[in-house]
Amino acid sequence: MRDTNNTEVLDSRLFLPATESEKTTAEIMRPSVGYWKDAWKRLRANKVAMGSLIVILLVFLAAIIGPMLSPYAYDQINKGSENLSPNAQHLFGTDSLGRDLFTRTMIGARISLAVGIVAALMISVIGILYGAISGFIGGWVDIVLMRIVDIVYSVPTILIVILLQVVLREPLVKFVESGHAPEFISKLGVGLISIFFVLALLYWVDMARIVRGQILALKEQEYVLAAKVLGSSNKNIILKHLIPNCIGQIIVVTTLKIPEAIFVESFLSFIGLGVSIPMASLGSLSQVALKGIYSYPYMLIFPAATISIIILSMNLFGDGLRDALDPRMKK
Repeated sequence: MRDTNNTEVLDSRLFLPATESEKTTAEIMRPSVGYWKDAWKRLRANKVAMGSLIVILLVFLAAIIGPMLSPYAYDQINKGSENLSPNAQHLFGTDSLGRDLFTRTMIGARISLAVGIVAALMISVIGILYGAISGFIGGWVDIVLMRIVDIVYSVPTILIVILLQVVLREPLVKFVESGHAPEFISKLGVGLISIFFVLALLYWVDMARIVRGQILALKEQEYVLAAKVLGSSNKNIILKHLIPNCIGQIIVVTTLKIPEAIFVESFLSFIGLGVSIPMASLGSLSQVALKGIYSYPYMLIFPAATISIIILSMNLFGDGLRDALDPRMKK
């Protein structure tokens, strides 16, 4: 409406408080929830992902508690109990030396899970820092760093893994035998240390590419400009502003890297480049059992099934986690 001077004036009735009847008719179409709470709600709705999570937790518990409850040590030789089929005393049977296969399979699962988790964390740290630096600095630095990634991608990974295992094994053995190696290296063994090194050296490129892409999109946002105006260093901007906003993608990639690392460790152990005897690994157990597959098939079934269950459950849970953390999946 307009007054006598032809000036537009707002009607005061537009600013009256809402009546009680108007308040009760107001409907909240969608309650306000946080990002993580909403992601957890979507994850719980995914029955396949939740079922896979339950299986993963059960395998974790079995790998941790199983050997403790077993009356047999993983390297204990029981004379007179060689090549026994599964029975009440030996749930998974025994091998050619009379060692309990249930204990050895659970120890192998423990090693596989430990390798997968530790390797995934190492890969994530390297890939996150590499990709964040490349994406944030840009220019010729980004070009050089990404060409290095392309080179790593272009080489046959498994072949390089095998070659590095062969090359690294002898120097690591000499280092351990010299007595100067830390105690934890001696306990882990040369095979596991070389596996960690190889995985950290070659398997970080996927994480680096994903983080770089996210940083390239985020570094033009207003809050990054505000941080620069306030005098924040590049290090603080990357660590406190950019990387935390990539945490959803980082969690998903890290989760999917665990089964990949488990598969690599099992494969290397299967061909004799993994853990050292008498330590048990699912890959080495499968390799030994392969020789007697027709006479004693149970020796191969249990470790092979354990590997399959772990990798399948991890991949299905990773897919569900990706869908839950992706805002575009929000309905």
